[in-house]
Amino acid sequence: MDEEKSGVSLRDILRMIGKRIWWILGISVLVALIAGLLFGLVLNRGKDVYSVAFMLEFPGNTAYYPDGTPFRYESIVYAENLQRIKDSDEQFSGLDVQKMSSEEDGIAIFERTRAGEENDTVVYTGIYEIRVGSGYFKSEEQAAVFLHALVELTIDEVNVRFSSLDFTAWEANYENSDSYADRVSALRRQYAYLLDEYDSYLATGAYASFLYEGRPLSALRNELSALLSTRIGNLETELANKGYIFSETELASTLNKIEALQLESRQNAQRIRALESELEKLYDIYGTGMSASQLDTFESFHETIRTLTDRNAEISYEVGRLYRSAGYTDPNDDGIWTDGEVWTEGTALVTEAFDAELEAVKAKLMEQTATCKQAIEGLYKTYSYVAFEQSGIRVISGGVDPFLAAAAGLVAAFLLASLVFCMADYPKYKKRQEALKEVAETYAPEEEAKPE
Repeated sequence: MDEEKSGVSLRDILRMIGKRIWWILGISVLVALIAGLLFGLVLNRGKDVYSVAFMLEFPGNTAYYPDGTPFRYESIVYAENLQRIKDSDEQFSGLDVQKMSSEEDGIAIFERTRAGEENDTVVYTGIYEIRVGSGYFKSEEQAAVFLHALVELTIDEVNVRFSSLDFTAWEANYENSDSYADRVSALRRQYAYLLDEYDSYLATGAYASFLYEGRPLSALRNELSALLSTRIGNLETELANKGYIFSETELASTLNKIEALQLESRQNAQRIRALESELEKLYDIYGTGMSASQLDTFESFHETIRTLTDRNAEISYEVGRLYRSAGYTDPNDDGIWTDGEVWTEGTALVTEAFDAELEAVKAKLMEQTATCKQAIEGLYKTYSYVAFEQSGIRVISGGVDPFLAAAAGLVAAFLLASLVFCMADYPKYKKRQEALKEVAETYAPEEEAKPE
């Protein structure tokens, strides 16, 4: 007699599921679709990250703004800049830039790196990347416009800072100078400054194709040199030879300088007389029978006397030159001052031709300064730009992957639906199985009574 069986076998479960398979599959697919849409459109909303990668290019050293201020890429995403972009376009009026600049999922910037050739070294690539949570924006398109405008703000700042540079500060120094020497020096310094400006951009060769009013920077530099180099040099030479006096202040300074030089000359003469007197005493003591060390001592006396004598000769010439520039008359008409000689006050040297040339050179230098400023300003506008890695933005998925959510929903729904249908069908299935069992038991004796 067979053993009685109880419970539900795996085969029974599969049979019950098989009878309801289309219902179970339909429910599972529907749940999977709802899960995918729910995570893709609702639950994941705002959890993506928007990214923009870019490089900044502008003339000069990109570690500094044109005015010499250090460039800090972190400042690109400062709250002030976010607010400027928000205020610049009505479509950004609803953005919460204060929250964006302070929250953990808010805006952030970093510079990409790569491994260096040496162990444990890092190389900064000059490629920057901005990341911000997608929840701050209505759409990817709005985020792309905002982030691109934010980066472009740096280029605007570069051009503004160069435009604000004052190339004309030397003019005030020139006008406030109370001596010809200071005025000529102001011209020389400005001329050298303009040459340095041209040279700093010509050195790289990167801007050889740039033209200002049809001329490259090298042509502008050569024009500056050709127009002013010789003329400024001539002014310096003439002033050194003539010593023109520009003002009463300079005249007083010149007379003070004459007095100081005359005092130095008299002190030198006194020292020479003292040294010569000392030498005579030593000669009287030692005569010609002197040792090598004693000869060295004598030579040092002679060397000092020669030095002081040469210095007094220089002073005599310089005092004479200063006297002539101040309009004093030389009693001996040899242009050399000697101690005890009295020069009388006369008419100052005529400087009309020198004044005219000085002003002409200044005017030409002002023209060249304006040309240099405008040319380099155009250079900045041409070569200052942002190189974006992509035309729009890159979306980095956040939250749960909708496809994974749909797959998980499909499996879970299939199992749950199978369980529910099995539980619902089990009583009916059990009654059917019991009925079959009774039938089997009823006919079993007859089967056993049949002969072998």
